[in-house]
Amino acid sequence: MPCGPDIGLNSATLQPRAVTGFRHDRSAPAAFEDLRHCFDARSLAREPCGLFCRQAGDVTNVLSRLTRYFRSPAYLLMGLVLSMSIAGVWLLVTNVTQIRASLPIEVLHRDRELADLLYEVSRLEALLDRVRLGDTEIDNRDLRLAVGEVRIRLSDRPGAFGGDLGRELESLHGRIHTTLAALDSTLRGSSPAILRAIPAYFDDVVAQRRALRALSISASDATMAQAAEQGDALSRLYSRTTVVIGLLGAFGLSLLQLLNLQRRVIRRQEAAEKEVRQLSFFDPLTGLANRRTLTERLRHALAVHARQHLHGALLFIDLDHFKTLNETRGHAFGDQLLREVARRLVDCVPDAATIARLGGDEFVVMLEDIGPTPEAAARQAESVARAILDALNQTYLLADDETHSTPSIGIALFDAQGEQVDELLKRADLAMYQAKEAGRNTLRFFDPVIQQRVREQSELEADLRRGLRDGQFSLRYQAQFDREGRAVGAEALVRWRHPFKGMVPPADFIPLAESSGLILPLGRWVMRAACRELKAWQLHDATRGLTMAVNVSARQFRHSDFVAEVEAVLHETGAPPSLLKLEITESLLLEDADEVIARMRCLRQLGVSFAIDDFGTGYSSLAYLKRLPLSQLKIDRSFVRDVLTDSNDAAIARTVIGLGRSLGLQVVGEGVETAEQHAFLLSHGCDAFQGFLLGKPVPDLRDALLARTLPAGTTASVLS
Repeated sequence: MPCGPDIGLNSATLQPRAVTGFRHDRSAPAAFEDLRHCFDARSLAREPCGLFCRQAGDVTNVLSRLTRYFRSPAYLLMGLVLSMSIAGVWLLVTNVTQIRASLPIEVLHRDRELADLLYEVSRLEALLDRVRLGDTEIDNRDLRLAVGEVRIRLSDRPGAFGGDLGRELESLHGRIHTTLAALDSTLRGSSPAILRAIPAYFDDVVAQRRALRALSISASDATMAQAAEQGDALSRLYSRTTVVIGLLGAFGLSLLQLLNLQRRVIRRQEAAEKEVRQLSFFDPLTGLANRRTLTERLRHALAVHARQHLHGALLFIDLDHFKTLNETRGHAFGDQLLREVARRLVDCVPDAATIARLGGDEFVVMLEDIGPTPEAAARQAESVARAILDALNQTYLLADDETHSTPSIGIALFDAQGEQVDELLKRADLAMYQAKEAGRNTLRFFDPVIQQRVREQSELEADLRRGLRDGQFSLRYQAQFDREGRAVGAEALVRWRHPFKGMVPPADFIPLAESSGLILPLGRWVMRAACRELKAWQLHDATRGLTMAVNVSARQFRHSDFVAEVEAVLHETGAPPSLLKLEITESLLLEDADEVIARMRCLRQLGVSFAIDDFGTGYSSLAYLKRLPLSQLKIDRSFVRDVLTDSNDAAIARTVIGLGRSLGLQVVGEGVETAEQHAFLLSHGCDAFQGFLLGKPVPDLRDALLARTLPAGTTASVLS
């Protein structure tokens, strides 16, 4: 039955005119049935708000008719109460439901889920890149955990976005699922298979991360558009609700009820706006400002400081060993620690300071207008930093357990003289890493000299990567001779010819390769090239039977697949394992000595021998030395250089020679440059010699040995 009324009064009779859908001659029960039908739930569902005014008119008309049948005030009061109840229920159900539906919070949650997925995919990409470069600290378990995190994020389908954007996101989800499934299958296989497969997966994940980033930006734009659109809808709903409340007043609702309902609508709207602001400008874990807020405030501070010639400071705070604590105690425990750190920062820094959490365990404190001169600003910044050190060094009581954590703090001063936000953050970050290198739990100021050195190192690292890719490295071979002057072997030494800088000294690029992780691909290349040369030596009389010594870094040796890699290279090149000698340093024994010894024994079973390089300069433990499957000790060149002028160096050289004899090991004197040094070592029983006196590093050892003559000043016994 339709509910749309055509309400009006005949001026002559003051009787109701015909109302569409109602008859004046019906009984009172039928009139009540008309009243019930006007508030039929299905009718309201079809037109929830647009019919209300017409329904209100129907109610008025029906009540007028009821008055004709029931002249008693009691019946009239009952009709009013019934009207109030039905209309009130309708308002609360329809309007409150629509208010909830209009809030953009669900859409914002979906947007945040996409951002979390992008973060996890980026983290997986970083892990794959490190494995691709041979990082020993990454194992299958780390990768499987990263794959699992991405899969968890994939379970949150981006259903809040429809149209082309939603279809693209669904398609991308499918491609990521496919890659993860294949990668997870590979990670359960053998280690060599993982190494061969990683490059392909890395490329896939890089492409997916880029696509996901682009779609996340689109999704974010869509979220803001939906939020704006739904915000307008909320405003319209609020206005409509106000009108409806006015209509309800005509039916007898109390003023207090009307105001309370309106107040609830306003409160919901304010809560929604507050949550949107909180998600946009503040860190959800700690409640501190996020990176976006810090960037905006720092940009404003730079502009103000430039106009008024003020000085400020940026303090970059990183918690020491937080990753280890987070992994061993759990992420919930780590989150609790971060919240407590945030609380202490708020308590110990000036009220005017901006405190932000950038992510992870990184915090930033911005101090504005802290001194008229750079010196005064530095003193004030140091005072605040030391207060932070004291506060964060106090014991934490978390989960009924006492925990200790320390920070490293980097400080960068600013006065906005041509400074940019990103550059200032980099300076503070660099100073923080200097604090970590100084022993952690301390503070350091940014130093322009250090920045220049870091920039040069960064450029050299990029050149090093290109050099590995473009084949700019080569090997030189320096011969070793026994007491009779016969060549017994050679050491492979890597050289780098830069296309613009020329020959780069090994002392410049080897430490950089170690710190950057590039020592792993560089070490593999050296091992393969040396073994190929060792195989070629067996074809010539002058080099047949010579040993090939190859330096192996501690990081390379600790790699989980090192033993398998050496075995594979020997098989690939056909080099005789008995002639391959790996030179390791004493620092290798500082961590996991038992694991190192076990790997050495595995390689020894293949026929590979070992030498301790630079013996006496590092961790010389006789307890471990007697357990190592060694065949040779090398006296470091620093002792050989001053063996004739420094009694301590002479004593160390004699001691190493005597120790080698006692343990049945061959002793090689390294860095022999004069006949006097050679004579000293020879007279005290040194077994072999290496240095410029006897031969420089050369690209072709065979030709060098054939052309070799007696060095001036050496004894005839040196040559056979």
